[in-house]
Amino acid sequence: MENKIKQAFAEIKAEKSLKSQTYHRVAKKMHHSVVSRRRTILLRPVVACAMLLFVLAGGYFLYFMPMAVICIDVNPSLELTVNQLEQVISVKGYHEDGEQLANSAEIQFLHYTQAVEQLLSSGEMEQYLQEDSVVSIGVIGDNHQKDQQILGVLQSCTANHQNAYCYLASKNEVAEAHSLGLSYGKYRAFLQLQSIDPTITPEQVAQMTMAEIHSLMEALSGQTNGFCGQWGKRKGQNSCNSAARDNS
Repeated sequence: MENKIKQAFAEIKAEKSLKSQTYHRVAKKMHHSVVSRRRTILLRPVVACAMLLFVLAGGYFLYFMPMAVICIDVNPSLELTVNQLEQVISVKGYHEDGEQLANSAEIQFLHYTQAVEQLLSSGEMEQYLQEDSVVSIGVIGDNHQKDQQILGVLQSCTANHQNAYCYLASKNEVAEAHSLGLSYGKYRAFLQLQSIDPTITPEQVAQMTMAEIHSLMEALSGQTNGFCGQWGKRKGQNSCNSAARDNS
């Protein structure tokens, strides 16, 4: 290319110094153009990698963005965080038995229906799911339509558990429960008991099973056919009944 430029300039009749200056300017400009193209070619994979990392980071963020929390209380209390894809992305247990169950339950990254069914049918839960046990399952979120949908599915999942009941709650109600060291299911139980017996403490409720809590409610309230109230279920029914959202 440089030889062709020289030949072209050789045919031009002009001052030798002018031809030399013009030749060097053209050659310099062409050199910059080549370098620029090379830089562009080298930068293309860098830009592509940056875009790929951006997309992956966005996908990671969306995957681990919580959509709702499923709170399960028997005696161990568990909270399953569910993402936008309806998969369990974290499992938190309360107190020693809940923490042990959270560590042993292999339900992370499962669809929430599989996670709940696997959890309730697991050998680890068998000791807690006796005939007189009570299973509380709550859906906690701030998307009412989606929460209702999850609740309906969970009601079907727990239809074979005689003393299971389901309810809805909002995220705003959960902060106080966690500040007292309680899962939201047991926090609801604490509020119910406290309305009957103001001397009851969160520490006492934390150590009780849900069946013991319900038995105490029945004893304190004078009911003998099963405590219903806000819990949405009487003993002997075969499916969950949705408890009304308190702030709806």
